[in-house]
Amino acid sequence: MTICLSSTLIPPLMLDRGLKHHHGFSLRRCFRALLLVIFGMLLVWPSEAFAAPGLCTGPVCADAITRSAKNHWQLLLRLEDQQGHREKVVMDCKAGELSPMAGLVDRGYARALGLRLCRYVA
Repeated sequence: MTICLSSTLIPPLMLDRGLKHHHGFSLRRCFRALLLVIFGMLLVWPSEAFAAPGLCTGPVCADAITRSAKNHWQLLLRLEDQQGHREKVVMDCKAGELSPMAGLVDRGYARALGLRLCRYVA
């Protein structure tokens, strides 16, 4: 005995297993496809998207903040901006100066970040 469903003949055995298996759909295939999509997105996205910055002022963030071993009033900062420029600088908390005075990272934001950090550690 066969059942006619929208002008397609489907054997009764197919109805017991369900129509999803007849058309090649399975939960396992969907799960594999979802895993492949997630894995592909992780490969495409830059790793910086998952990194959390230490402290930011405007577009400039300090990822590593350490005190100088030689001069306790100096902070060693590893800075990064939104364009991907990275730089290591020294913030002199006594004089309120950033060294070097010029570089790829915007010095206005970098100095403001350095002064803010000096207030935190003082």
